[in-house]
Amino acid sequence: MSRTLNKKESELTIEYTIQGEQWENAKEKARKALRANVQIDGFRKGHVPAFEADKRINPIEVYQKALDSILDNIYKEQIISQITKDDEIVGHANLRIKDINEEKAEISFVFPLFPEVKLGDYKKLGVKLGSCELTEKDLNDAKSQIASNYVVMLDSKEQIKEKDQVNFNFKGFIDGKPFDGGEAENFDLVIGSKQFIPGFEDKMIGLKAGEEKDLDLVFPEDYHAKNLAGKSVVFHVKINFVKTPNYPTIDDNFVKEINLPNVKNVAEFEEYVKFIALKNKLANVKNEFINEAVKKLSEQSEVSLSESLVEEEADKYYQNFLNNLKQQQITEKDYYEFSKSTKEESLNVFKKQAQINLKQMFVLGAIAKAESLKVTLEDYEKEVEKLAKTYGLAPEHVKQILKFENVENNLINERISEILLKENDTKAFENFDKLLKEVEEYEAKQTQAIVDEAKRKREEAEKIAKESKENIDEQK
Repeated sequence: MSRTLNKKESELTIEYTIQGEQWENAKEKARKALRANVQIDGFRKGHVPAFEADKRINPIEVYQKALDSILDNIYKEQIISQITKDDEIVGHANLRIKDINEEKAEISFVFPLFPEVKLGDYKKLGVKLGSCELTEKDLNDAKSQIASNYVVMLDSKEQIKEKDQVNFNFKGFIDGKPFDGGEAENFDLVIGSKQFIPGFEDKMIGLKAGEEKDLDLVFPEDYHAKNLAGKSVVFHVKINFVKTPNYPTIDDNFVKEINLPNVKNVAEFEEYVKFIALKNKLANVKNEFINEAVKKLSEQSEVSLSESLVEEEADKYYQNFLNNLKQQQITEKDYYEFSKSTKEESLNVFKKQAQINLKQMFVLGAIAKAESLKVTLEDYEKEVEKLAKTYGLAPEHVKQILKFENVENNLINERISEILLKENDTKAFENFDKLLKEVEEYEAKQTQAIVDEAKRKREEAEKIAKESKENIDEQK
């Protein structure tokens, strides 16, 4: 057995040779199992003489079955003991068979490691935070977000507009000929959802129920179906019916009906809308800043990624892709036939994305190392207490759901974000932090109101139950 640490490839390789009695016993056990399936005229299945059965068994099958039977024990009893506490292993071990024959099996376990990162200067990225000032659109979007839970869709004879739900038939033509997958009937679409190629939904705006129209469009150059990418297309559409959203009137009756904590009238509702808008705004500008900062820092940093880790990550993406196809009742074979592409091309796309995502992840990990960021048990307890209070649960119940690792990841990511913000745009960060504290204070009041209301209802129920018991006792 040997152990090789390859920092350049970010891999730890542990080699092991199975030979002697261990290999002979494994092979014999494998042969016995395979003999049971051998059939020869004149003998019942499973009763063929060993020397005759062995002539008909492929040696490679014996070696593979023998290896499979002892691999788990070798890993647990031999390989794991070679891993030290300083090895920063990420992902899963990959088995590689170097040689396998009658005498021995030479195998190696390749472990991807946390790569060496030559980190760029994350304190001087030149990235700035966007404006945190609320606009009229921010407030209207927040109001629509709240009111959308109470929207009623009404039949409409008016012209189609943004956010209308349209049911229609369509058929696509390229060079005057229909193409596979280019038609459907009674298709439902919310205008503005961007389900179709650019321009499709925009050109439906202004039509009415019962009307028909040809939409002249062009498939994007990067369209997933290569046989359609960049081609001009005409979609003939017929509008079956249109439903338009009817938003509720914001008045005191509506406010009472939705029963928000600490919100009893329109004025308090407007304050709540401002809180939602500000919370959304801060989250959006922060995410935009972090995405840009991490992308720029990743470009300035050097990361030696393990090839096996990249392949493992790409395979996860591919499995998710297959699951999405399955949900749409599309087989893998049908997808590639329709898109005129190959599995290899898809895997290459996922591999490139895996490289980008992994590099960014390890760059963030390198910042955490450089800043010595740690999450303590006390930090975990505080998060548990916060959630327990918010949802009215016992801390023990929260701990069953919320694991330390999840809290650790979230808090470290938050602290990295704060460092990037503070170091790259100090003045904007101070204003951002001030606004964030305002949001947290308002949210704390909302949470407390929910807790108080739950307590009031519980006490009221207990009081009713007590009075009921006293009445029963009196009657007795």
